[in-house]
Order: sequence, then C-alpha cells, then structure tokens
Amino acid sequence: MDNSGVKYIDLNCDMGEFEILSEAELDCAIMPHISRCNIAVGGHAGNHDTIKFCFAEAAKHQLKTGIHPSYADKENFGRQVLSEPWSKTLDDLQSQIDLGLSVAQTEGIVLTHIKLHGALYNEVEANPDAAQKVAVLLANFRELSVLGMANGLLQKACNNLSLSFIKEAFIDRRYINGSQLQPRSEAGAVFSEEDDIVRQASAIASQQPVISATGQALNISADSLCIHSDTPNVMRYIKAIRQQFQSQGIHVS
Repeated sequence: MDNSGVKYIDLNCDMGEFEILSEAELDCAIMPHISRCNIAVGGHAGNHDTIKFCFAEAAKHQLKTGIHPSYADKENFGRQVLSEPWSKTLDDLQSQIDLGLSVAQTEGIVLTHIKLHGALYNEVEANPDAAQKVAVLLANFRELSVLGMANGLLQKACNNLSLSFIKEAFIDRRYINGSQLQPRSEAGAVFSEEDDIVRQASAIASQQPVISATGQALNISADSLCIHSDTPNVMRYIKAIRQQFQSQGIHVS
C-alpha cells in the first residue's frame, strides 16, 4: 500500500522452463497478467536460446525480470536434492547466474533479481548451513535482489549480509507452517481447485490468515506472490486471481 492508500502486490511466475521455442506459447500468454518473471537458466531447464527469447518477451511487457537457477539436474527438473559436494552445487549456481547475466548484457536487458528453484529453494529453507553458503555466493551479485521464502532461513542469511531481499509467498501451494511448503510428494500439496488458489492469493495480498495443511491459521507477510507456470489450468487461475484483486482494489505492479 502506498501513501495514497492504494494497495499493490507483485505477482511473479517461474518461466522459460522448456528447451525449444515452440513450447513458449504458455509463457507468452501469462506475461501480460503478471509483474515479475523468473527465467530458467539451464540448471533444471532452458538454454541460451530460450533465455534470450524469454528476456525479450518480458521486456515487451515491462516485467521485472530475474534468473531462476537450480540444481544442475534437468532429468529431475531440479526437484531432487543432489548428493554432491557443496562446492559443485555452488559452481553450478555461479555458471547459471553468469549465463543469465551474459545473455542479459548482450540483449540489453536489465535484470532485477535471482530466485532459486525447486529442491535447492527448499534445501536452503531446511538447512541453515546451505542458506549461508548460497547467501555468500549471492553476495557477489549485490546489484540483484534475492527473491525467496518470506520469513525463512535464506531471508535471515541474506539480511545478515545486507542483501536486498524480496519476501515471497505461494498461492498454488499449501503451507505446513509460516515458512515451509508441504512437500509436493504429499497429496494436496499443490492446489487443484480455483477457489483454493484465489482464496490464498486474496488472503496473503490483503494480509489475512491462510490455512495450513494441519488447519492452522498462518499470517504470511509477503512482497511478491508466486504462481507456477506448470500448474495445470494456470491461465484460468491467473485470470480469476486478477478479477478477485480488481474487486478488492488491489493492483498488480
């Protein structure tokens, strides 16, 4: 909310999670309805051509654009923790970030943030040492904000290093507490009903409680709301969310 009393919320989506440009249709359809995008940079999905294309499309819609690195594991879409030395994980993160920055520089795109993906996103919220290691790496890119779980371990580690942090909440995932999502392997972890998604988006945007997997009322303060582009029926959900926000006087920006 600004000084005039107008309510604003940032709406972000993970994108560029394909390997050939013919699969970009859904991302192109989503972009006019959001304010921020996170583009895969080759770890769990994507390549130089898809990054370049997505950056250009995001620029057309004046989106805040960031890079979305992960475990280097396309086979499992970055959704499994890899049993590898942290030095390897950090080297892979560095390489993905460097690729995103290189493409952006070549194409004249100004990037705004970095957001981790999948299992790595969850690992830094479960493991304080992992959060610290990743935050130290991200401190090499202070010009970019870090988009991550509101009230989580990565936020704490970034705050300790005086990094700009954007607090994120999820509108298509069920929470187990104020800073952790229910694992995707469990039934009901990903919402499949429009009413559930719209209700959670509306609640967080208007600073009302959301209901956890155990029925607990959670107060989640967030700067940005995330919906996943691979959530089934995502376009229908996004349009319903935007209609709900309009009825509440909430602007996506």
